Amino acid sequence: MVGAASPSSGSLTVLQILELMEGYDVQKMGANSPEYLHHLTEAMHLAFADRAAYMADEDFYDVPTEGLLDEDYIKERRKLINPNRSTADVKAGDPWKYEGKEPTAMKKVKEEKTPIGQTTHFSVMDKWGNMVAYTTTIEQVFGSGIMVPDYGFMLNNEMTDFDATPGGVNQVEPGKRPRSSMSPTFVLKDGNPFMAIGSPGGATIIASVSETIMNVLDHKMLIQDAIYAPRIYSAGYPTVRWEPGIEQNTRLELMAKGHVYEEKPQHIGNVQAVIYDYEKGKMYGGADNTREGTVQGVYDVSHKSKKPKEIKEEKKGPFTLKVNGAVYPYTADQMKLIDEKPYIQSDKLLLGLGVIQTGDLETFKPDKKSYLPVLGVAKSLGYKTKWNEKDKEALLEKDPADIEDPDEDGSVTN
Repeated sequence: MVGAASPSSGSLTVLQILELMEGYDVQKMGANSPEYLHHLTEAMHLAFADRAAYMADEDFYDVPTEGLLDEDYIKERRKLINPNRSTADVKAGDPWKYEGKEPTAMKKVKEEKTPIGQTTHFSVMDKWGNMVAYTTTIEQVFGSGIMVPDYGFMLNNEMTDFDATPGGVNQVEPGKRPRSSMSPTFVLKDGNPFMAIGSPGGATIIASVSETIMNVLDHKMLIQDAIYAPRIYSAGYPTVRWEPGIEQNTRLELMAKGHVYEEKPQHIGNVQAVIYDYEKGKMYGGADNTREGTVQGVYDVSHKSKKPKEIKEEKKGPFTLKVNGAVYPYTADQMKLIDEKPYIQSDKLLLGLGVIQTGDLETFKPDKKSYLPVLGVAKSLGYKTKWNEKDKEALLEKDPADIEDPDEDGSVTN
């Protein structure tokens, strides 16, 4: 892979995520399966923690590029991924020791959320295999709001990409370039051009590019299918942003592992990519449909992606279930108040509380008219329970450290 250098953190973080995931049989896991998304989310958390600690303008601070991608360092970081539950306290590693150097004395500043800006990407390839992956941005809408007189283009306000909190490598300093997430990327196959890819979307760019690459290389998708496949984004525990198409059962199983999926889906990024198949001598383009994406070739070859379906809000149920403050994604038809007590469709409740997994539904096939009492089931599993009659909320609490962790032999330890 070939990607953008400092001050962009995008390509290095994409590479870290891909190398962390390389230690698993991603194809066997299956695209957007609970197992795949759990490991992907945890890999993102590890990579983004290193990004916040070490990646910035290399003219000011050295970036431990070799250490971050060192095979032994990747193995060390991968061991931190618990296959059964999310990790709450993810810290940056020490890649400097894999370069034989002492770590910098800079603080490890937690990255702040910034609004997704006005970034654009396009990818180009010609018949000789020359590639262009071009990402450009003015940051937020209309950038800084200043137009260059007589030239008609806006100046950016990229300064928002600095850390507002001083002390870290990405702190504001005179003459310094802010860290970006832009990830224009080339993928090579046997040293030959294979893919040019990139996306807009702020920090979500990193997720969009890495997931699309895995969809092509590991899940064997055609490039257009790889782009259309629903994506997730999570830079840190516990919140996960998700696109329409991530199934409810998958989200419930992952929430039982400690991930918190946002209540509503939203589109993530806008991937544009080109693939060159040397064996067949053909090129394939893929364009995302969340903006006006178009695949354009010579001789009037053109394909414009249709707009995605409008994201509709789910009908609210008769009550809300919150576990450790997170709202669980049950639909109105899966919830009932019986004698003013909360009940939820049995398979859905057991999934959300971690009693069963989606794979168990192949053998456990309950009647959809079968409902279980939320408070009673939760209490039997060790949750603290409370029913808020006024707001119609079932409130469950459990320390993540108390969640049972099945060992490989099938036994359970606390």
